[in-house]
Amino acid sequence: VSAGVAITATLPGGTVGVAYNAKLTATGGTPPYTWSIVSGTLPPGLSLAADGTVSGTPTAAGTYQLTVQVDGSATKAMTVVIAAAPATPTPPQAAPATPPQAAPATPPQAAQAAAPSSSSQIPFTGADTTSTVGGAIALLLLGAGLVVATRRRPHGKHYAR
Repeated sequence: VSAGVAITATLPGGTVGVAYNAKLTATGGTPPYTWSIVSGTLPPGLSLAADGTVSGTPTAAGTYQLTVQVDGSATKAMTVVIAAAPATPTPPQAAPATPPQAAPATPPQAAQAAAPSSSSQIPFTGADTTSTVGGAIALLLLGAGLVVATRRRPHGKHYAR
């Protein structure tokens, strides 16, 4: 038993889920000192080593009171405050990506039936109207939301560039 030992340290506060490490200190007597808890308890998740090291990771918020003793003689009452873990913001959830929906294609028979012409050709401005198939395809592509622009040269004629 060391005569004239005085405990000089206090225990700092901590936070739930954050590693904690503190060292109790004393003066007088003959080191190394041997530490113990004589009443009360440390916060859950923390422990006191015989050399005075308090370490661990607190698991519960609160105010904890205890009395420590060094070398079987000097004692000191202490309070340890453990704060709750800070709330972590939840990132906004992104809406699932959905591919753009194409307009339903019109079957050639329906395109021909919908044509406002009494002839067998489907009139279509800006496209070759001499081809029923070409006009039907252009109409189908337009129905699907696609724009088609074609330009045909008459046979035997050349355009200046």
